[in-house]
Amino acid sequence: GGRKSSGINAEYGDAAAATDSATSSNHLVSWSALARFKGYIRELELSTLLILNYKSPDSSPSPNSEQECLTSLNLSETCMLLEDLLLKCKFKLKSSASVFSKPDANLGFSRLSSIPDSKFMQQFMSLLPSLCQIMEDNVSEGQDVSLDTTMEEIAMMQSNPVKVKAFELIFTMLELVFSWPGFGTNSQISTECFSILGSRLHPSTQGPLSVRRKHALQYLMNFRGSCQTFSSTLSLLKCCSVISSSTDKQIAELCKTCLEKEWELTPDEKDAKVRYNEGIGYMVQLFLDNSHEDKSDLLDLILSELEMVVKGCKEDQDKVFRSFTKTTLPIIYRLTLSQLVAYQQTIASDQEQGFTILTTSIAHFSTLISYIKIVNSRTILKSALVSGQKFLHNFLSLGLPLLANMMSTSYLDVQALLKKIQTSTRTLHHVTCHTKSSKDIALTARVPLLKKFLEAFVLKVKAMLASKGCTEAFWVGNLKQRNLKGEEIVSQVQIEEEDEEDEDEDPDLSELSVDTEDEEEKEASNTDDNSDSMSVGY
Repeated sequence: GGRKSSGINAEYGDAAAATDSATSSNHLVSWSALARFKGYIRELELSTLLILNYKSPDSSPSPNSEQECLTSLNLSETCMLLEDLLLKCKFKLKSSASVFSKPDANLGFSRLSSIPDSKFMQQFMSLLPSLCQIMEDNVSEGQDVSLDTTMEEIAMMQSNPVKVKAFELIFTMLELVFSWPGFGTNSQISTECFSILGSRLHPSTQGPLSVRRKHALQYLMNFRGSCQTFSSTLSLLKCCSVISSSTDKQIAELCKTCLEKEWELTPDEKDAKVRYNEGIGYMVQLFLDNSHEDKSDLLDLILSELEMVVKGCKEDQDKVFRSFTKTTLPIIYRLTLSQLVAYQQTIASDQEQGFTILTTSIAHFSTLISYIKIVNSRTILKSALVSGQKFLHNFLSLGLPLLANMMSTSYLDVQALLKKIQTSTRTLHHVTCHTKSSKDIALTARVPLLKKFLEAFVLKVKAMLASKGCTEAFWVGNLKQRNLKGEEIVSQVQIEEEDEEDEDEDPDLSELSVDTEDEEEKEASNTDDNSDSMSVGY
């Protein structure tokens, strides 16, 4: 055990030497990278982490620098202890189902597993002032500098990865603590935690829990200037979003600044590209949830940025969010569809602006669904299948009754809106056909529910128009089975010819088209030729 510990110290010593020489080619050997050896390394006691109370040595030389180094921790040693503390926090505070836990989940935590969560939190609180001191000692000189740093500043931060890693580790630990279920139920622990953090900014932090929470949030947000890498900034945002009791303008502004930036990823971040894409999606979600701007304006902004990515515009002068790329497009597409469904649900609470909300949501939905034929992505297809049925459900329950009441006064507006959504439902029908022909089991499982709502859409629109005496303004016909490229699926044609003999008595409601009186005779005579241009498929 002792020989292995000396080996770890030697590796961290080498990393510290590489950091001091400011060479970007050498990388820090992390404690978590040695996780596969933790079964052979003696478990650190919680009391051992009290050595974090020793201050880190100052970078400026002093007459007693050699003596100070003997009684203090360098950044590499501090980072090693922080990673060990983070692993302990994940083991004790992160909830996970025991059924899916790994067989070696308790490996290296045999003594920690016998400690109650409340006692562990008490010992963590005793270390919290030291964690705050570590962050304060490593604050970058350009604290008030925005995240739009120069390449020289980024290179300087990357040459000292331990300093940035310390912020990321501490913020991740605080996020676990704030997300722990017992944190909200135990007022003593939450009050003590917020008081410790808030007192670093306001020494006389007193009053109700909401005031202390606000001071703690402000204290953490003050470190945003020192988080120059994507991972550290993401950890800060997650930590702050957990303790934020309501929408916070500071969090929205920080998210917007991060999305506007074209990030220079570190080598570790480049290896974890999936985590970066998920992080961008998290920032988009956080920006939309905390922004005080109108939700319609926010959706317009997001859709305009997505359009530039989809169409592959090379000119980035008009591009606001430079983090929107083809790699981050699928997750942003999914989040935007989810936000659009939530925006559509506000029709019930705002009847006065109901038609405006419905018109805007249908226009945005039509734009997003049209991207399916441009971008070849399985993730986007899945998002369309899932959110498509939710959007249609909201339209049938909230939008269609609203349109029924407007038929007598605004028939042309209702007709234009129905034609607009027809294009989207036809594309969704092609998606279901494409999914079946591709034999993707996971996507095919989403098809029946979507087809159910597409069928309900056809029947309910027909019933609404019939109840208003507009039976001659629509017709029902056969909708051809096509893939996303618009090509007819041959196998489906053969199946249809076989089924026509057995289904002569049942009308086919796979297509519904709303026409004007002037176009009625023309469209009725060309049903087969124009069934794809004016149809609603399910």
